[in-house]
Amino acid sequence: MHSPGLLMTAAVPNPAASSVSFQVAVPAAGLLQVAVFDLGGHIVDLMERSEAEPGPYAFIWDIPSRVSNGIYFIRASQEGYSTVSRLTVVR
Repeated sequence: MHSPGLLMTAAVPNPAASSVSFQVAVPAAGLLQVAVFDLGGHIVDLMERSEAEPGPYAFIWDIPSRVSNGIYFIRASQEGYSTVSRLTVVR
């Protein structure tokens, strides 16, 4: 379910080769999880899993060398709500 208050900016640059940045706006206190998934739905990298207070959070994902070219999804979730941004990795 998409939360009208949990928002994420698009990852930039996109496509990316080495790192991307994005922001997540958290509407309420609670457990925030930010993860990167491949097309098969497998977690590639768990970037954040912690209690978060309301407000904006900036993230930078340094793309690991083990991550190959392809399409990935960055998902931010909190309390049963989530939002997703698509990312293309090109080495």
